[in-house]
Amino acid sequence: MDKYADFAQDNIFVFRPSKMNKMREVAEMNKGRPRYRICAHQDTSDNLQEMYICAKDEGYIPVYKHPDTATTHFILEGIIALVIFDEAGRISRVEILDKEKGAWSCRVGAGIYYMTFVVTTWATYFECKAGPFTAASNVLAPWTPDAKDGQAVDEFMKRVEDAVNGSCRAIGLGTIEDSRKGRCS
Repeated sequence: MDKYADFAQDNIFVFRPSKMNKMREVAEMNKGRPRYRICAHQDTSDNLQEMYICAKDEGYIPVYKHPDTATTHFILEGIIALVIFDEAGRISRVEILDKEKGAWSCRVGAGIYYMTFVVTTWATYFECKAGPFTAASNVLAPWTPDAKDGQAVDEFMKRVEDAVNGSCRAIGLGTIEDSRKGRCS
């Protein structure tokens, strides 16, 4: 196990609810980037990449796309938003994944820029895409802020948060702040 991921050790992988608690504990130790994934595949060369991801509402996840493959997300606990961008960096759509009021799953087609935004304090979700994983599998958007540029990230995230808040209110969730006070806090 490394700091951010663990791979399956067997050809049969079972994900039990008890693993979510372990994931949160490990993610909490990753200061500055509190997330952790358990991969149901055995290594990055597998043709199917299945990942259970636990993430906290802090830490910037840059915008990227998978040029040659679609990605499916399925919410297990908490709430996430998939923020979709056009080629110029404008937000074109926000999909809220929430088992109670939003969609349970969302498939993002190949070549579409998006980012995952954790709405509740903690969220656990399943992500699946074709493999193998290579450096070329994830292409950063040319306009996504560099994580080291705090001011640019803050300005960018303010725009993202405004869009996510609008989508949360539209389905009756209130605001991001309301969600963080409630479930998975």
